[in-house]
Amino acid sequence: MKKRIMALDFGEKRIGVAVSDYLGIIARPYTTITFSCLSEAIGQIKEICDKEQIGQIVIGLPVNLKGKIGLQAKKTQQFVQAMQKEIRLPMVFQDERFSSKEAEKILTERGIKGRKNKVDALAAVLILNHYLERDNV
Repeated sequence: MKKRIMALDFGEKRIGVAVSDYLGIIARPYTTITFSCLSEAIGQIKEICDKEQIGQIVIGLPVNLKGKIGLQAKKTQQFVQAMQKEIRLPMVFQDERFSSKEAEKILTERGIKGRKNKVDALAAVLILNHYLERDNV
C-alpha cells in the first residue's frame, strides 16, 4: 500500500500539519501542533506519522527573498535534525516563501473566523501542494 506524505510549516510556537491522500494528489489540513519544547512537538509528529501511515515528510524552508538561508530557516533545519533522530522517514525541504501570508489571505477572503489556529495548517497544505505539483510534473 502506498504511504501518505506529510507537510510541516514549522514555527517556534506552532507547527502546521497537512497530509496527502494515498495517491499523493490531494493535500488537506490535518492539525496545528502547539508546543512548549521540541521533544513534545516531535512526539506528536511521530504519533501522526504512525496513525496516518506517513511515508515521507516535506518541511517548509523559509528562505529569504534572495533564496538564502536566514535565521528562521536555520531554526527549521535544526528542528529537522532533531526530528530525524526520532523519526526514520525520508524528509525533504520545500521552499515556503509567502505560504503563511498566502494562507492568511485565503482565510480572510473567505471570511473564515478564528484564522490564527487555521493559518499554520493551511500554510502546510500550500507547501504540500507545491511539492506535489513539482513532484508530479
